[in-house]
Amino acid sequence: MTDVHTNVVVAMNTRAKGPVRAPLAKAIASGDLQAVLDALTDKQRRFVEEYMTDLNATQAVIRAQYETKNAKQLGHQLLTNPGIRFAIDGLKAQRTKNSDVTADWVLKKIVDTITRCEMEDDYNPNAILRGTELLAKHLGMFIERTEISGKDGEAIKYEKVKQDADDFASAIAGLAKRAGKTGLAEVSNTGTEG
Repeated sequence: MTDVHTNVVVAMNTRAKGPVRAPLAKAIASGDLQAVLDALTDKQRRFVEEYMTDLNATQAVIRAQYETKNAKQLGHQLLTNPGIRFAIDGLKAQRTKNSDVTADWVLKKIVDTITRCEMEDDYNPNAILRGTELLAKHLGMFIERTEISGKDGEAIKYEKVKQDADDFASAIAGLAKRAGKTGLAEVSNTGTEG
């Protein structure tokens, strides 16, 4: 979550981790986005700029001219750097603040498009259905994930699952022990029939 306050950014991001140089730590503590950008190394600042063009860390590493054999891994590593993370979050917040595109604008545009399509004589029903689908998703009418729940829709109780797993392991151990007492031997697959 990031709040923008006239050139001061307060970033609350738990993805950032790792050691931070003293000047960078001081800049982050101040909450001043420009101070953080100034405290980054030239390559880090270039990575941030390149990352903001398409939000692709691998390509940003390449365009920032880092010398590495694994740009994907380095990109991920750079994104966990607290200074870089702070800078990216701050720049994204500024971009959002300066943009005229809001959730309300998008919803209005979808509704307007649906209405316009319905008014046409030879309208495209697929366009209307797609717009309606987008609105329904926004309203949470479609669940796009699988929900796992316990008996009668209750939350799964960890202790019960652990006890069931322990009971199952005990039953398997008992069967193995019994197989050993009755003289049953483990049969290996030799790959031949007969």
